[in-house]
Amino acid sequence: MQHVRVWRDRGLQVEDEAEAVHYLTYIGYYRLSGYSRPLMRHGTGEAHKFKEGARFTNILDLYRFDRELRLIMMDAIERIEVAFRTVFSNTMACKYGSHWYLEKKLFLFPDNAEWLARKIMDETGHAPEQKRKRDVFFDHYYQKYSSPRLPPTWMVAEALSINVWSRTYEHLASHGDRKEIARQLGCRVPLLESWMHAICYLRNLCAHHLRVWNREFTIKPMIPKKQHTEDMQRNDRFYASAFAINVLMEKACPRTGWWERLMALIDSKPFVNKAATGFPDTRQKEEN
Repeated sequence: MQHVRVWRDRGLQVEDEAEAVHYLTYIGYYRLSGYSRPLMRHGTGEAHKFKEGARFTNILDLYRFDRELRLIMMDAIERIEVAFRTVFSNTMACKYGSHWYLEKKLFLFPDNAEWLARKIMDETGHAPEQKRKRDVFFDHYYQKYSSPRLPPTWMVAEALSINVWSRTYEHLASHGDRKEIARQLGCRVPLLESWMHAICYLRNLCAHHLRVWNREFTIKPMIPKKQHTEDMQRNDRFYASAFAINVLMEKACPRTGWWERLMALIDSKPFVNKAATGFPDTRQKEEN
């Protein structure tokens, strides 16, 4: 295969050509190329050449590690998503009633409430032009009730995406409401706004099977002032997002041992450069 020849010409060792062709056929050259970069030389005139001893199996190892990393992140993000929308929905319902989201006065601008109502109509199958089959719970609501025109918040909570809930949180008019929701999730309002935005971005990366290891994140979580240390000076690497997720996990699911599982995964891969993920590399410190 041409791509195997290209990599060999650049110095990559390919022990099993048939295996390499198989993975390039079913994973793709472009996707695997992202995992080849740490194996490349970076000196002048050395562009696109592999370091001495670089092997195709090294690329596969990094690819598999990144896949495991995405899976463990999705486990946490699912729990945070459920916790966030449940706390959000229950907090607003207890204070303003089951259909709080129809009250325009609860939002910064009337357009925010109208935007949310349209999202709910779309996701619950209310819109007349909606052709997809409605969920049985929403079907039952619309058949039995004509007022209020949309389902109660505890039903809506199951229909809306984490991205919609994140934006709705930012649209709330009352800082007190946002503060109470943030308190129940163990952080402050600015952090929760920033973290949920970053988590939505990370969720999309994971859901679309994109590389999260060794990536500079476009949407970055805010770092608490007390965390601006030698070990966390950048928030555009995986470590900063993992830190934010862990804070929320400690509040919502304190007994999962999620952080320990994450660290066990990273520590079990000696070929992974921790600096590429933003994690402090204790191995390098010990060697020095």
